[in-house]
Amino acid sequence: MIMDRRAISLTIIGILLFVFYLFLINPFAILFEISRINIIYYLIAVLVNQVGLILFAASWWLLLKILNLRINFFEGIQITYTSLFVGWIIPIPMNTEVIRAYLLNFKKRSNLGQAICSVVVHRALYNIAFGITIGGAAFVINFIEKDHLPIDPWLIIFAVLFAAVTSIFFTAILNSRALQFLYHYSPGWIKKYFFNKFIDNQQSELGFQGFVTNIEESINAMKTNFSLTLLSFLLIFLHWIGGSITAYYSAKSLGVDFSLSVIILIYAVVEFIQQVNIFIPSGLGVIDAGLTGAFVLAGVPLQLAASISLLTRLATYWFEVVVCTPIAFRYGYKELLLEEK
Repeated sequence: MIMDRRAISLTIIGILLFVFYLFLINPFAILFEISRINIIYYLIAVLVNQVGLILFAASWWLLLKILNLRINFFEGIQITYTSLFVGWIIPIPMNTEVIRAYLLNFKKRSNLGQAICSVVVHRALYNIAFGITIGGAAFVINFIEKDHLPIDPWLIIFAVLFAAVTSIFFTAILNSRALQFLYHYSPGWIKKYFFNKFIDNQQSELGFQGFVTNIEESINAMKTNFSLTLLSFLLIFLHWIGGSITAYYSAKSLGVDFSLSVIILIYAVVEFIQQVNIFIPSGLGVIDAGLTGAFVLAGVPLQLAASISLLTRLATYWFEVVVCTPIAFRYGYKELLLEEK
């Protein structure tokens, strides 16, 4: 993936949006609020988020174990962190999945079907966990805590439907019959410029059918090892909850106490904005403003809401960048650039 002028321009735009956001909020007021921080609570927030990042990598690594790919846990973390780094730079859909599949196929010499199946299934599990998280939080707030929803119900419904539809889509594209049907009835130029990109070099004599067979074998392996697949889902669900707990303790560090269900709903909806973002790297400025607005709707004064948002994003984005960047460059980001060139 080449970090071309377009990616650099979008990154600069994102930074400018973030600076503009800070200017509108009044950075001096934010610094005053943050000066009252309870450092113990905030360190808990940072630690929980880093654990959540490891859980995300572990969830995918378990799927690789099911497929009998010889990759140790630390290598799984390296590939995952590298993909996250690239995803922060270039905001296109499925970017982290594409990078993980590429590195797995390029560095670990897995077959292409295994690599793609592992990341697509992982993304489906990720979106299912997202839908359950946001839907469950809304249910608890509305029917158990008998409180008002801090987010527009229609946005919640749309986010849950998005999670359901995309999960079904990711499952459908791994169906061997559907793949064979699409390939058979596609025009020659589509086969040449799209489907033939998925022909594995190790099994080139089998053509596209070899890729389909590898996908089918990978899916069957996951069905056979249902307990490990379920554990993978549990870990990615805990990753989602971990991000919400990070936001919870970020708020608590400034003396704001929410119920965990409210924080889960706020954090999940704002993360949904990140999922549909295809323009600004990591949603710089956009996510910050969205998170601030969500806290304001939940009854927090503007400057305090912006301070909580800033601390949350510091833990869930900037500290992650600090951790992932050296790993990405050491593991093969430079090689990735050269290979694509």
